[in-house]
Amino acid sequence: MPFADDTGDRWTPAVEPAPEATALSFEDAATFDYRQFEAFYVVSLAWVATAYLPLWFGSAPVADGDSDTDVGALVAICDDRDAAHVRRWFRATRAVVRDMVRRGAVDERESTDYLDDRVAEWAGDHREVVSMV
Repeated sequence: MPFADDTGDRWTPAVEPAPEATALSFEDAATFDYRQFEAFYVVSLAWVATAYLPLWFGSAPVADGDSDTDVGALVAICDDRDAAHVRRWFRATRAVVRDMVRRGAVDERESTDYLDDRVAEWAGDHREVVSMV
């Protein structure tokens, strides 16, 4: 029940059922807050849906007090089990990279570039990756 929480005699939305936007180009649609969204779907004209998992590369706050929430990648996933696998791998990889930034071994830009390269290398030819760095 992705859009409902069983409360007895009626349902309440567990996620926002209305799409954030529709009929956008893939490039335009992929510039969103990677921290806020859990999934990204592309539906073809033939009604074939492809699910993507947003991966936020995460960095320290920038000068204006906000963080670069639109830096990350979209990784194609095939099911819930695959999504869990991708999340585990990325969280571990990102944690190590963030530790290296905190220790001063790499700067923010280098960490973003490394995560971008690492995600693409890890995915290889097995899955589609759309990078927004």
